[in-house]
Amino acid sequence: MAWVAGVMDARGTKYIRGADPAKSRWVMFYREEDAALAERFAPLIGVRTSAGAKAREYVRKGCSEHCPLPHIHTQDQPSNRGVVLEGSRLYVVLRNLNPFLATDFSVLMQAVSCCGYQERVKQSLSELGWDVSHFNDLKSNNRKKVGV
Repeated sequence: MAWVAGVMDARGTKYIRGADPAKSRWVMFYREEDAALAERFAPLIGVRTSAGAKAREYVRKGCSEHCPLPHIHTQDQPSNRGVVLEGSRLYVVLRNLNPFLATDFSVLMQAVSCCGYQERVKQSLSELGWDVSHFNDLKSNNRKKVGV
């Protein structure tokens, strides 16, 4: 758990939405060279890594030395990938990691505490070994399928 807390402290970014706090999230973007870290980290919190869209930014290099006419060389940046943690999963992970975290996540925890949960999230975190007793702090949000 301390290793997961270290990754969250060092590599992640908190996004807190004022208009809809339940959609607040913790995100870790990584490049190709950090893929091994993300592939090891994501299963520990019960999420998958996601490949981002190709970045539209370019590295621009002015060329006036070896080319006869002045122009600009452009090179694509590698695409960003991400690990996203949100909602009840984020709340429970933060509650479990609180003793190990150096970053203050209390505002983020308060923002996502108003979200509901689905039983499958509780079950998956429990199977991974997380203490899910904190689900009692959240309201149940189990959706019933209609017409099935």
